[in-house]
Amino acid sequence: MKKISHRVITGSLMLAMQSRPEAVIGAVVGSMMPDIDIKLGIAHRTWTHWWPMYAVPMFVITNMDHANAFQTYMGQEISTLLFWMCVGALLHLLEDSLTVMGIPMITPVPATEANGVPWLTRKRRFSLGITHTGGILEYLIMVIVLVVAVVVIKQNPAYQNELMAWPKMFIQSLKI
Repeated sequence: MKKISHRVITGSLMLAMQSRPEAVIGAVVGSMMPDIDIKLGIAHRTWTHWWPMYAVPMFVITNMDHANAFQTYMGQEISTLLFWMCVGALLHLLEDSLTVMGIPMITPVPATEANGVPWLTRKRRFSLGITHTGGILEYLIMVIVLVVAVVVIKQNPAYQNELMAWPKMFIQSLKI
């Protein structure tokens, strides 16, 4: 999917789930992380699009006995932000799984580097094959998710008020 689709779909999903501001912002930022492979010059949709790259840190941040030590070392706010960035990255992968190219499931190793190793050369990608990247259906999906998010938000006046308070909360957080 295209960058705009990832941002709009992830942000809309987070808003539809009536998430806190830090969750929405973290997830939208995180939804850009998997495409860093383009900037790094590595094969697209390999290592940075492999789900364990984001699921494992989420698990460590939330479930391990060392989570408290991690949060103490990194700070609660940073741990929370990292968690939501991983959520955004996983949503990116879910969105990319809708495309024909799909995402790596078993191994992120590109087929050109598999060197005939059987478990590396089997079907390695998961794809629902619904759309092509940049195709009209991608943008239709984006608009549908956005409209659903707006409808959900319109149904909850309390959450609307909370959304309107976000800018004020952000400005207050910057004051020292």
